[in-house]
Amino acid sequence: MMTLRTVLILIVCWSAMPGSVHGQALDLRSLDLPEWQLEEDLRLGSLDGPYDAFVSPTSLQVGADGRIYVLDGGIPALRVFDADGRFLRQMGSVGEGPGRYLRPVSFGIAGDTIWVGDMRTGRLTLYDVVGNVIESTRISLAGSPAQSVVPVNLLPGGDVVVVSPSGPPPQTVREPGPIRFEQSVLRLGPGGQVRDTVVTNTAEFPGVSLRGGRQVAAIPLIRQAPMVSYDQERDVIREVHRPAPAPGEMAEFRILERERDGTSVRDRRFKDAALPLSPQVRDSLVSHVRERLDGAPGSAIEEVLAHLHLPAQQPPVTQVARGADDTFWVQREPFPVSGVRVLVLDGDLEPMATLTLPPGVERWVGPITSTHVWMLVRGEFDVPMLVRYRIRR
Repeated sequence: MMTLRTVLILIVCWSAMPGSVHGQALDLRSLDLPEWQLEEDLRLGSLDGPYDAFVSPTSLQVGADGRIYVLDGGIPALRVFDADGRFLRQMGSVGEGPGRYLRPVSFGIAGDTIWVGDMRTGRLTLYDVVGNVIESTRISLAGSPAQSVVPVNLLPGGDVVVVSPSGPPPQTVREPGPIRFEQSVLRLGPGGQVRDTVVTNTAEFPGVSLRGGRQVAAIPLIRQAPMVSYDQERDVIREVHRPAPAPGEMAEFRILERERDGTSVRDRRFKDAALPLSPQVRDSLVSHVRERLDGAPGSAIEEVLAHLHLPAQQPPVTQVARGADDTFWVQREPFPVSGVRVLVLDGDLEPMATLTLPPGVERWVGPITSTHVWMLVRGEFDVPMLVRYRIRR
């Protein structure tokens, strides 16, 4: 059974065009919803432990035997813990050969096989349950061996689901302008033959022309492009449209699920009071960009900063996940006034509860069940921790 239920198409910001919207948006301010609570019951991570100090954990899964698997792209490695959080083993290390990664971004558990997909190399590595490498191959498209792909799932029978390409191609231009490229979710058979194209969208970044005519994509600070994902179990494509509202307008977002032929399965719009992007947050984001561009010529830094887009209001949604119990968890504004809000919807997109994330929670990283959710928490000295919370309804 595949444990990766949804392929996230978030390696880039999609510029998907919204379709027609039917019906009125539901005003969340008028609802009186129960408030759920989160109670911590297990924590992984430390400041400097040899095997439980995380750098940049990206995802977490729990095996049928209760073992906890954590993919950390900053180490990079896949670490395995028992059901009580004790370290068992580490799979992989930095490098390009079998059992090594440069930028691992996906993994899954398929029976007795654990697989890891690397974004930088396009390598798919398979392990047995004790960490031995079974197979390690570079995945490429037939006829286009130089085109990079990102393995995101291993299907029964050996087919591989990939996202391709993994980013905008190098460009040399004289004038600034948007950098556009197509990105697809594909199902590949042996040898890289395309068996099926699941979805294709056009991604776009604001382009900045630097010295020498080289064009680069401006650093995205606040992502408000639609989030697109493919739910393999249900064979539906999910879009979350969440533009930042203009000054004086209400915040509005839309969740759309459709079949691959375009037939709408679910379509719901919501509106709520908007939250402004405070001057303190704006200054902090600009400082963050300056730090990332440290060492670049001053003129280049100022040119990149001139192309940054910081809306007056916050986007109304930052993350959406589907729970194993068919619920939708919608994480709200990234810079809250008092705690990050979460709206919980049932399988028909009807609101059923709200909750406020505990202090320090950055995002969820693992499966959401009817009783538990895993979150990435920033602890003392900004140390990343993985915390399992019990859901109190």
